[in-house]
Amino acid sequence: MADKPTPLENYFEQLLTSQISLFEQVLLRASASDDLWLKRIETFKRLGMLEFIVPSVFKAPKIEIDHDRLDRDGRYRNTIANKIKRRRPGKWTRHIITINPDELDDVTYRKDISKVLAMKFLALVIPTGNTNDEGAEVILPLLRMNADQLELILDSIPLNKIDAPSVSRAIVEKMAHEEIEKNPKFQQICRDISTAAAAALAEFRVHAAEIRRKALEDFDKNSREILAEVCKFADHSITGVMSVLESLETHFIDVDLSELNLPELDISDWDTTGRIMQTYRSRTDLVRLSIPASSLKNKKK
Repeated sequence: MADKPTPLENYFEQLLTSQISLFEQVLLRASASDDLWLKRIETFKRLGMLEFIVPSVFKAPKIEIDHDRLDRDGRYRNTIANKIKRRRPGKWTRHIITINPDELDDVTYRKDISKVLAMKFLALVIPTGNTNDEGAEVILPLLRMNADQLELILDSIPLNKIDAPSVSRAIVEKMAHEEIEKNPKFQQICRDISTAAAAALAEFRVHAAEIRRKALEDFDKNSREILAEVCKFADHSITGVMSVLESLETHFIDVDLSELNLPELDISDWDTTGRIMQTYRSRTDLVRLSIPASSLKNKKK
């Protein structure tokens, strides 16, 4: 009579059965779009779940040695030595399986691929294949894993950190977050926070609008004051230029304004008023210091 398997031995079989079902769901979800499929295949490759070491189909030819010639023929010895040193195929080779998403509708094909993936995944999580090496607090979360949690583990845990404790911890954390999000009290707190945040945002917008309005009013007021001072200074400068011109006319000097090339005063653009005033200063100095000889004439008595 065959020995009845112990409960601990059945844990691995239960894990394998549940993982096969989960990987079927993961494959069907990934096959929904090309982007999801490429992402999932890259995940499988990153974890080495599509890679297998199998016996090599290439066999190296047997090297036959004539021991009698080996002692007396140096060229023969060199030939045999080169054959021995020549690179020969190994006993094992790496094989990467391919998964065709168009064939996943075939139940048999899908189950076979899912079984391969499940076995590779469990080989990463429980390398020895013996659930006795892990405690119940580690095995039970693995038995309760769902497809969402499996996808989270495949996407988040790197190859060098994937083991039974880390996977179990990730499952428990995911379960805890899901339970918290379903909790009515937590949902009520989230709604209260959202309501308070909306009210605070509305109040902030009111204050911000008032601050912006006041800043614009102050800016407009200051701009008008600056513009008034600029206009006053420009008028004073223009009056000074005209006084110089009148003085020159009184002292028998005929000044042609066109020769001075005085620009028309336009203070609509108050940013350039400073340049206008500088221009009039230079023109005044020109009249005062350098008067063309052609402009001098004797005034009739």
